[in-house]
Amino acid sequence: MISSSEVTPENFVRAVQMLYHDQDATRKKIASEWLLNVQSSLYAWSLADQLIRMNQNSEVTCLSAQILRHKIQHNFDELPVEHCKALCDSLLDHLSRIELTRNTTVRVQ
Repeated sequence: MISSSEVTPENFVRAVQMLYHDQDATRKKIASEWLLNVQSSLYAWSLADQLIRMNQNSEVTCLSAQILRHKIQHNFDELPVEHCKALCDSLLDHLSRIELTRNTTVRVQ
């Protein structure tokens, strides 16, 4: 189980960098497992939304969009009903931002 103190944008960015750029296979595996744990946590909803909004770099933004898509497709029932409107508004806001919609990979997610 992953704790809320571990699930920060900084740790997520660090894990993505390790996954895509580290030469050490063991470190890549650790990063991959950590990211999968984040994806399966309740914290993934807000973290992915926050990281997409930050649009720090294409790798982080794309993976965040993939996680949010996965959560919507496979874990929508864990989202409280009162948060559904906020999620919809946030998704529409992301799609309206020109710098994100130019990134086809993010838009498709």
